[in-house]
Parts: sequence; structure tokens; C-alpha cells
Amino acid sequence: MSDINEKVMKERPPWYKWIIVACCCLTSMSAIYGDSVLVPRALEVMQTFSLTPQQFAMVATAGLLIPVFISFFVGGIADKIGAKNIVIVGYIITIVAGVARMSVTSFWPLFILTFLAATCGAIMNAIVAKILSAWLGVNTGRGIGIMVALAMLGQAAGTATGALYPTLALSFLGAAIVAAVSLLVWILLVQERPAGVPAMQSEKVTQGMGVVLSNKSVWFAGLGLFFFMGGNITTNKFLAASLTDVYQYDVKVAGVIASVLSIGLLCGNLLWPNLSIKIGRQKPILVSLGILAAVFTYVNYLVAGSSIVYVTTFVIGFFAGGLQPIFMTAAALIPDIPAKFRGTAGGAISTLMMLGAFFVPSYVVTPIAGANYGTMFLLAAVCFVIISVLMLFAPDVQVLARKQQTEDQAAS
Repeated sequence: MSDINEKVMKERPPWYKWIIVACCCLTSMSAIYGDSVLVPRALEVMQTFSLTPQQFAMVATAGLLIPVFISFFVGGIADKIGAKNIVIVGYIITIVAGVARMSVTSFWPLFILTFLAATCGAIMNAIVAKILSAWLGVNTGRGIGIMVALAMLGQAAGTATGALYPTLALSFLGAAIVAAVSLLVWILLVQERPAGVPAMQSEKVTQGMGVVLSNKSVWFAGLGLFFFMGGNITTNKFLAASLTDVYQYDVKVAGVIASVLSIGLLCGNLLWPNLSIKIGRQKPILVSLGILAAVFTYVNYLVAGSSIVYVTTFVIGFFAGGLQPIFMTAAALIPDIPAKFRGTAGGAISTLMMLGAFFVPSYVVTPIAGANYGTMFLLAAVCFVIISVLMLFAPDVQVLARKQQTEDQAAS
């Protein structure tokens, strides 16, 4: 941690940990909001910038690609300059890129600036386990679940309001303003660890990589998130477009329906991680959620012409929503990962997660499906099925963590 952060460290009341959780939530919400304002205007974006469905998929997921390049190193950099400070740097990049999007007229500038506009969210995903473990300890998983859940409010808000801005350029400006307000809150309220809690020893990134990349639980969590994001992002980015193109919904109504997916994700984010903590097991939940999310992803497309689409869209999110926060807790729960390497573990998992978010929709789904939305959602469903299959062979990190905790208590 930086010397500056050491000097401003203050004693905080016990409830202040939830302020930290809330600030982490706000960071993720602002990044996701900036991505989601594009969703209800999918056809307008494709027409304005002369994009193919694959190019739109690339733009719509560009913000999810940046963690692939930075997540491994963010944890180590945070050890040097402070977690709070590196998030501030991310916010500044996000705001500048967000404003600059207003003036672009072609695919590549739009892609690059949308990529950079998600920097604050990319940094947060990589270091959230590190920040929250200092404040929440063994309950870190619950804090991450809350963060992921409330981040879905950013997605819901962006999807619901993106079409309400008078112009596409103003929607980009609105997203940048949201990020600026969030930055101010972060600067004023965040303290990266409680007073009296020693800073983790700084290690070279390369040392952490060796430990992290040799751990099979890290790979199972990362691959689970790879396919979760592939299925979820495909569904999220193309749902509104399918409703307007195939079922002739008004663009604003399509945006509202698509936002229901985010509400379902939020509810699932809150329920399923807490249930896994209560029963002390993750595997049966993950296997079941993958199958149920797959079924409703495809059924939702088939019934989208009727009013039941509101219900089925919510149900997709409700079941799929438990997958991400459970997988993201792995960095804090795997006993074989020392505390000093949790930032690197979170970075590795985040890298695979965001690689799936970009690669699957852009280079698997849309090249195969083209403009056939039925095939798109079928492939999204396949992603969720793959998660269930993977989890049949994966260690249950919740069980491993409880076992380690019991052994530590017995030894003391």
C-alpha cells in the first residue's frame, strides 16, 4: 500500500465494511451502464456505423475484453500504488474514453473507445477479492455476491434508459457523467482496509502466476466464468435486437423487456451465493443452475412473441445469476492459494471470464449464427450446459474452504 494511504488510514465503525462493498458495487455499475446503453439501440448502432452483426457483437463486448490484457497485472500494481489509487486511474480512463465516443464515426474508433471506457470495471473485477477480503474475511463471497448483484442494476438501467436519450452521442455522455459521479464517491469514501489490519506483503507478479496457474480450482472457476459470460453476454446483447427484428417490438419496449434479464440476474446473484454458504456446498447448485439457465435461454426466444416473455426473461437471469458470484469467490476461498496471491488469482479468473465474454459472442456465436437469432440463443444455451458438465469434475471450493477453516481452528 502506498505511503499516502497509510497516512490517511482511519478507525472505522464495524458497519463501514458495507460502505466499501457499496463503493465496489458503484464502480461495477458505472462500467456496466456504459456498455449497456448500446443494447436497446442495437439496430441504430449497426445502421449508424454500418456494422455487421459480428462487428456489433465486438463493440457491445469490447468493454469486456480489456481485463484480458490487464487483470493479471492489476493485483501486483495495486500492491505498489494502493488499490484505491489504481481504481481512480481506471475511472479517469473510463471518463475520458466515454466522452470521446461522442465524436467517432466508424467501427474501429468506436471499438477502441468502448474497450477503454470499461477500464474502471476491469480493475474492480481483478482486485475485488483483495479489497473485500480485508474487510469481510471469510464472508468475502457474500460481499462479492452483493457486488455482482447490484452491478446488474447498472446493466438494467443502461438497457432500460439507453433508448431514452435523444441521440446516441448523448447516451455516451450520460454514461461518462455516471462514471464521474461514481469516481467522486470512491475518492471520498473508500479506505482499502481497516485500521490496524496489516497490508499484505507485496510479491512479484511472476511469483504469483506460477502458484495460481498450477491450481486446478482456479482453472475450473475461470472456465466456468468463460462459458457463463459467453452465454450471458450473447443473450443480453442480442435479446433486444431479436425482439425488435423478429417480433417487431418497439425499441423502447424491447429495452424494458431486456432490462428484466438484469433484474433476474440481480435476484439470482443475491440468493444462490448465500444458499451455497448456508449448505456449505457449491457443486450441486452450479450444476443445476447451468442446466436451468440453458433451458430457459432457448425457451425464452421461442415464446418471445407473447407477454410471457417478461417472466421467462426474468427466469433466465434468476438461474444464471447465481453462477458468476459463486465462481468469483474462488480467489478468496481456495485453500491452496496464499492470501498474498489472491489478487493474482482474481486476475487470472477475471481474465478467463472476460475472454469468454468477448470471444464467444464475437468469434463463435455470430460467425455460426449470422443474423439467425434462434441459433444465437441455442448456442448461448449450450454455453450454460458446458458449465454443468465442467462442474461435475471440479473440486468444491466451498467444501475445501470449510475443511481448511476447521483444521485451522483445531490447530489453534
